[in-house]
Amino acid sequence: MERQPALPSTSVPGLGFKNAATAVRTLRALHGRDPSYQKMVLSYFKNLARRVLRFTRKERKISNIKAAVTIFDKFLGDFNSRRVIKQNNPYLHLGTLRKVEELAGDNITEQQKAFIAAYSSVRGEYRRLRNVRAPGEDTTWDIVRNRELKTLKRKLAHEELFDDDGKPTEEHLEMLLWAYSPDRRGLWWYFYTPREEKEREMDRWRNSDEGDRKRRRSKRIKKNKKLSNMKEAIANVERSLLELKAQSLSKQDPHLSLDTVRKAEELAGDNITELQRSFIAAYSGVSGEYKRLRSVRAQAGDSTWDVVRNRELQTLKEKHAGAKLFSDDGRPTAEHIEMLLWAYSPKSNKRVAKRLQSLFETIQEREKERENKNGKCDKNGQSNTNDKRHKIDKNAKSRRKRQNSNNNDESGRLLRRSKRVRK
Repeated sequence: MERQPALPSTSVPGLGFKNAATAVRTLRALHGRDPSYQKMVLSYFKNLARRVLRFTRKERKISNIKAAVTIFDKFLGDFNSRRVIKQNNPYLHLGTLRKVEELAGDNITEQQKAFIAAYSSVRGEYRRLRNVRAPGEDTTWDIVRNRELKTLKRKLAHEELFDDDGKPTEEHLEMLLWAYSPDRRGLWWYFYTPREEKEREMDRWRNSDEGDRKRRRSKRIKKNKKLSNMKEAIANVERSLLELKAQSLSKQDPHLSLDTVRKAEELAGDNITELQRSFIAAYSGVSGEYKRLRSVRAQAGDSTWDVVRNRELQTLKEKHAGAKLFSDDGRPTAEHIEMLLWAYSPKSNKRVAKRLQSLFETIQEREKERENKNGKCDKNGQSNTNDKRHKIDKNAKSRRKRQNSNNNDESGRLLRRSKRVRK
């Protein structure tokens, strides 16, 4: 028995995550291939890199692997945001492709014939086409197939896939010859449903009223139009989201916490407008949940508080473009307080909250120190007065004693003299 030739490998050679250069080379090698394969390979490399980093001790090797992983992360982030996985083109079975080839007859190009031959050479295992070179090109058949299908999808976006008899249209056949169909169920019905059942269904459909057929067709057309409109709307939304992401507008004016705003209100004192007061009241009314401000109407206006806040902040940003945010003693400047009262700071929320917290703590400590000093002064004053009074009392007592003693001495002397005289 003759040995059958060995089939090519299912994986693409030369891929890895050794360093940044290897990561870039990997992305180049994956370019144009099936999106599902791209995501699978990069996710596998990321997980494998994490395991390798656990047992690696050399700092240079660790930094190289981390650089490669960051490149993969960036690519996968863009990959997921653009939903490239939806552009995947699943392969039809080789048996179905051969039936399509018979159906196409002479309406088949040389390139399509070569693709079918290559698909047959790998016995319908489409993964092996990643290592089968297309004749006359530097790429493999999987890349060529995706490239051709991309152009065909754009060209035949709004074309009918099946005719009234359920047979694939010529436009549909062009895609089928590349082993792909947008409607595999209809294809299965055409090729694999028993003939008797198929004829029964077709007779039932033909015997129905002409008006009913027209209504069905109009419904199908409306459905297709609706789907195309929805796809267009989704594409517009995705485009706008990408633009927002590119301009980094999604996190342009993040809200500060309610506690931070209240502290800013204390710092502002009387330098606060009625509009800012009403905003803080509304912010307190929703317990600091800024998303609920989208449904809270501003006073004397048709817009909600989130719109008013963004409008006011835009003017404040233009007004205080290069202003200083904090003074030398750590207090927020007047310009900064204006923005803080709208629950916003150009600095990060955590930093501002920490600085305000430390500022209020220092203020409280200073107030306590003053109170303690005043209390000590009062105590010292009272003790001094008490000492003085005590001294005065002592002096008075000593004077009285002296007077009494003097009086006693004088009386004693007089008595003695009188006694002497009598004697």
